[in-house]
Amino acid sequence: MDLELLPLLLGYADEEAPIEGRTRLQKMVFRVQQEHPELVDAGGFPFQPYDYGPYSPELAETISDLIEAGALSETKRTLEDGERVKYEYELEPDGRERVEEALRGGKRTLLQH
Repeated sequence: MDLELLPLLLGYADEEAPIEGRTRLQKMVFRVQQEHPELVDAGGFPFQPYDYGPYSPELAETISDLIEAGALSETKRTLEDGERVKYEYELEPDGRERVEEALRGGKRTLLQH
């Protein structure tokens, strides 16, 4: 499986609910890799300990690339205290198409436009 597919699959798994938070998305991918190493071809995203848990700069870059490619959207929301922000991630139609194609065995790479 292409590593880029992991964040998209998480959005695909529950289309109704956005993934709330950058940290949560990082932790979700980390957990999937820990629970299902057979899903990841090249060993997965490398994670390191960070302030709020496991963090992968490579995953952060992949998420940015997926947003830029239109497969994933990121919404910035200011919290009630007016100081902190939270990011929400949702699968876009192009991302859904890419996941479905990959699940059908298609060859298209996930970061193609």
